[in-house]
Amino acid sequence: MNKKYFLLTCLAAFPFALTAQENNRYEEITNPKLTSINREPARSTFTSYVTEADAVINDRKNGTFRLSLNGKWKFHYVETFADRPTDFMMDRVDASRWPDINVPGNWELQGFGTPIYVNHPYEFCSSGYPPYWDKPNPPYVPQEWNPTGTYRREFTLPGDWDDKEIFLSADGVRGAAFYYLNGKFVGMSKDAKTPARFNVSAIAKKGKNVIAIQIHRFSDANYLECQDFWRISGIERDIYLYAQPQIHLTDFKVESPLDENYRNGILKVKVQFTNESGQNSPFVVGYRLLDKNDQQIAQSSTQVSGDQTEVEFTKKTIQEPLQWTSETPNLYTLVVSLKRPNGDVIEATSCKVGFRTVEIKDKQLLVNGQPILVKGVNYHEHNENTGHYVSEELMKKDFELWKRYNVNTVRTCHYQYVRTGQEPSVSHHLVAGQRSRERIEFLRYLQHLEDARQPSHPV
Repeated sequence: MNKKYFLLTCLAAFPFALTAQENNRYEEITNPKLTSINREPARSTFTSYVTEADAVINDRKNGTFRLSLNGKWKFHYVETFADRPTDFMMDRVDASRWPDINVPGNWELQGFGTPIYVNHPYEFCSSGYPPYWDKPNPPYVPQEWNPTGTYRREFTLPGDWDDKEIFLSADGVRGAAFYYLNGKFVGMSKDAKTPARFNVSAIAKKGKNVIAIQIHRFSDANYLECQDFWRISGIERDIYLYAQPQIHLTDFKVESPLDENYRNGILKVKVQFTNESGQNSPFVVGYRLLDKNDQQIAQSSTQVSGDQTEVEFTKKTIQEPLQWTSETPNLYTLVVSLKRPNGDVIEATSCKVGFRTVEIKDKQLLVNGQPILVKGVNYHEHNENTGHYVSEELMKKDFELWKRYNVNTVRTCHYQYVRTGQEPSVSHHLVAGQRSRERIEFLRYLQHLEDARQPSHPV
């Protein structure tokens, strides 16, 4: 069934669903099995473009259907879970007297609530200091003290977005976030450092729209996201709407190692897509690999039927490509496209590709078969004025400063970065290493659960 019509059917039961969702809010934010609602599957980060030329330039301000929601929002803040507004998403609500807040940005650095720094303990636990809990009680979090921020703003949907699939993307929100559009529930997400994307095609309308978001500082997610950095809350990365054609890309994967002799490159490309048009007409899926002068050095394409969803292309050998290292960051551009059989572009996107092999042999870290000396830095997304929001300009300055000191490695603790943080690491001679600490926090979480099962525990 077409997603849009399925969503319309679901919205017919909206009044009951909204009431039930509000009544079950605390159960939802303390249910470890419920990590999100209505959220699109996770995918690689890419931008949809109208033409292949736009995709090569890869400037999100041009050649895309993208509407930024960054800027001033109306904001309502309470310290207690029970005091949160429950009708904030409705048209009748007058938010004109709410104070403004900057988005992206953490509310604790804008005069609402208190920033908390701890290493691995939980920010709502501190024995003997109410309203902090004396000890953790997973998966539960305080109700009597659970700061909640409610955001609201208007926007105008562009007039040329008709007959497109429309998505809301929040690239990073710290806290359990519940999203609403035009008074209707969109979805929920809990994890802070991965994009939350929702299909809002059935809810968005021409002209003026009202988006509202309510974020609870504490949820069961805090038990896993207890890394050593400032615990602050809110919308801390870009938030925006984007549109794609009804036939559109949903994901793609690129692998580009060197062969066993570290001489030739191996290119593997897999593309996923969907057809929401309701028609079974064929279309063409393909890719092109371009050098730094935009000259094509490899390509492949295949025609698919309207109900097909994936193509894995035969791997190609690239003869003696310019290799990527931290000293010579040679990059190629991969353009992925969907086209009509007559060659008209339906959608295109691109990413940078470097041919390299990173491995450990005999306890030695090797890049393209050569040992390297790691000269690295730890990097948190943090700014003294804006909290966890770091602008693209400031992030690039950080990378440039590191290179002046011959830094060749960055450790992304303890989460993946957004697109603006990943791309400079490739083009500025840096090897990026991501630390996954969730396994450590998960073991600690399991220990707390075991403690809770003991007869002496108050639960």
